[in-house]
Amino acid sequence: MNKKLSRLLLLLLGALSFASCQKELNFPSTSILTPGTGGGSAKFKFAGGANSCTGALISGTYNAGTALNNQNTITLKVTVDSIGSYTLATANINGVIFSGSGEFTSTGSQNIILTGSGTPVTAGSFNFIPGFAGCAFSISFTAKSTGVAQFTLNGAPDSCIAPVVSGTYIVGTALNAANTVLLKVSVTTAGTYSVSSNAVNGVLFSVTGKFAANGQQSVMLTGSGKPLKSGTFTFTPGTYGCKFAVHFTE
Repeated sequence: MNKKLSRLLLLLLGALSFASCQKELNFPSTSILTPGTGGGSAKFKFAGGANSCTGALISGTYNAGTALNNQNTITLKVTVDSIGSYTLATANINGVIFSGSGEFTSTGSQNIILTGSGTPVTAGSFNFIPGFAGCAFSISFTAKSTGVAQFTLNGAPDSCIAPVVSGTYIVGTALNAANTVLLKVSVTTAGTYSVSSNAVNGVLFSVTGKFAANGQQSVMLTGSGKPLKSGTFTFTPGTYGCKFAVHFTE
């Protein structure tokens, strides 16, 4: 009888030990998220705890391939238990980080603002966690713009900066694909573009294409038409473009 009781107790203890191990292996779903970093002397809690941030305010536009700026902010609600300084940053997710720092001068309900930096790599929805154990907020990044590009010809409205004029320009000889002008541009919104100069001396320069990203780019305009006279003539691509000169010979 004592042996049976001992075996029963051993089986019961084993079952309890197995159940305990099983419980430890059931990690919460938030553990798959990547925490950020934090520091400072203040003590505070995020509204939402370790779950989704409660009342988070997301400002700015978020497009893949477009660098974030000071308009890309996240306002989070916190409860301050102890005043002091704080620094917060998320991990680098999809090429983007949200960070901020400051000082709490009173306890209770407060707001903190994190500012985004970096350039989103791809479209989609991504989760961010400020600090080691902050709440989580989600940012949806849209696909790269497929609309009309926004850009400025470098040097506009004055002389183009370092234009490269290629080909020969002879009176009475029609221009061809070798007659080109390479211009530098600053792109603020990626997309399609079409640029054409004014017609001067029987000739104009034009190009169409698409900018895949923002920043410094180059466009190559190709000449067409047949020069009427010899001399140096000035061309202006676009309505508010820069100016470049082409010399025609006999």
